[in-house]
Amino acid sequence: MDQGKIKTIQNQIPKIIEKIYPIEAATLQEIGGYQNRVFEFTYKNNQFILRVTPREHRSCQQIEAELELVNKLKNEGIPVASSVKLPGASAVEEVELEGDTYYLCVFEKAPGKTWIEEPQNEKTFLEAGRVLGKIHTKNEKLPEKLARPCWRENHYLQNACKFIPAEKSWVLEKMENHIGKLDKLPRTKNNFGLVHGDYNFANMLYDDSKVTIIDFDEAEYNWFIYDLAVYLFYYLLGGDPANMELEPNQLVWKKLGEGYSGEKKLDPELVARLPDFLRLREFILYSSLHGSLARGSWGKWQKDFIRTTEDRLKKNQPFVDMDFNRLLGL
Repeated sequence: MDQGKIKTIQNQIPKIIEKIYPIEAATLQEIGGYQNRVFEFTYKNNQFILRVTPREHRSCQQIEAELELVNKLKNEGIPVASSVKLPGASAVEEVELEGDTYYLCVFEKAPGKTWIEEPQNEKTFLEAGRVLGKIHTKNEKLPEKLARPCWRENHYLQNACKFIPAEKSWVLEKMENHIGKLDKLPRTKNNFGLVHGDYNFANMLYDDSKVTIIDFDEAEYNWFIYDLAVYLFYYLLGGDPANMELEPNQLVWKKLGEGYSGEKKLDPELVARLPDFLRLREFILYSSLHGSLARGSWGKWQKDFIRTTEDRLKKNQPFVDMDFNRLLGL
């Protein structure tokens, strides 16, 4: 989201919030966001989350489908942050702010600490896998298709030609070839369906070994293995993309896969394709950095990621060299 829209939201939402929801603007506190802006507020002594989404990012129908999904999962006993409909308001509210349309929705504030406050360990890796297996098992049984994008409609894939500079056209060519390769993979009810889309440690809240999943804004139709790839992807990158540590992340993968396979069987053929889905996420992040941040504002982490990604692509090297099936005993 550009800085102009961020400032509009910051300035205007506190002024209009009491006209939409039965809350006091004084309780509203901004807590961050990337493609949305997120606030926390108090209502009847309970904490809730307000998310503000620009129309160019999501349609009202897509947001309604997201809320339907999380509420279905919550009703099945899966630990997710569900949608909340406050008195006098709709589940999704539409507002005009300085000529642009935004959608507002409210979520319960889930219990637990953030990844910064609560170190992860074998138990949380295992639980993250178990919960994801439950989510995928429920999603493959959804009676109807929800109005969520397909993986190829990802904002950073669709707009990569706008974001990635012309001198990097060779990266675009490799990206398009990779998308074509994935398009040829078989799709069945057991391996393809509605995924979280951004299943990583930052989208979880931790309470001892329990995890609650938040932020289904990127929910899309994709191969289920993609969610596992995303989870591992960010652990591998860690704080130093130029020096990924394999040994500790082999443990992450083993525990994640162990937890997942206890709820949903892992297909060895798709596990063998995990490098392809890690590469997909690599392309998405590469495009995102070019599209969301001016090159002059990149820090060391971003510069190292761009440099090492380009190096891997030039050498036709995988994102990481790991025998994923062997590590899981498949």
